[in-house]
Amino acid sequence: MLTSTDRPIDSTNATLKGRRRDRQGKRVAAIAARSVKQHRTMIGFLAGAVLTLAALLLVVQNSHPVGLAWAVFDLNLPTGLTLLITFAAGAVVGPIALGGLRHTQRKRRERLSTVQGATTNS
Repeated sequence: MLTSTDRPIDSTNATLKGRRRDRQGKRVAAIAARSVKQHRTMIGFLAGAVLTLAALLLVVQNSHPVGLAWAVFDLNLPTGLTLLITFAAGAVVGPIALGGLRHTQRKRRERLSTVQGATTNS
């Protein structure tokens, strides 16, 4: 008596079913990856919106003048405006510094892969 594990398998039919499953699995994985990316984007957007509102609230509530001395400049600005300028400077400088860091990491990876490729080929 043959059980389900003892039956001979039709190789062409099994191959077609396997390919079909692979394609469906790839589609599901692509949809899941897109969904995760959209989810992360939405979380980032919401976090940015909350931080922006908190910064604006901080700026509006702090209107006392503050004296700033930097190099040859002596300024009296409201605290809120000083904070707003600081936030804007951070928004500009942060991505520039992050881009430089990513560039350095990419160059280091390229250098390491070149060295590893040279030692493997020798």
